[in-house]
Amino acid sequence: MSGDHAKDRERFRTLFPDNAQLHFSQSPLAKLGFVERLQRSGKVVMMVGDGLNDAGALRQSDVGVAVIAQAGGLSPLVAAILMPLSSFSVVVFACGAATWAARQEGVAEG
Repeated sequence: MSGDHAKDRERFRTLFPDNAQLHFSQSPLAKLGFVERLQRSGKVVMMVGDGLNDAGALRQSDVGVAVIAQAGGLSPLVAAILMPLSSFSVVVFACGAATWAARQEGVAEG
């Protein structure tokens, strides 16, 4: 299951066996539904995703592996500077979202 277009089929074909079923242009809901169907049939599902569009399927899966795609276009120095900034932005966003949710909850109660 991939959100990529079918034009990338040959690139993916080299990564999987010939009999593998490849599904392209899949929405986040389609990925989530696929994981749920596999689980209902008794399968244990491992999902590997590289973006926010995979979040639902990653959460639903029995094992979720989130990776960040990297083409190697940054120097180690730039990556060393950007990594802490990235972590900081995630923390700020999470704190902001938690504060907003708490205020919304307070507004709903009051």
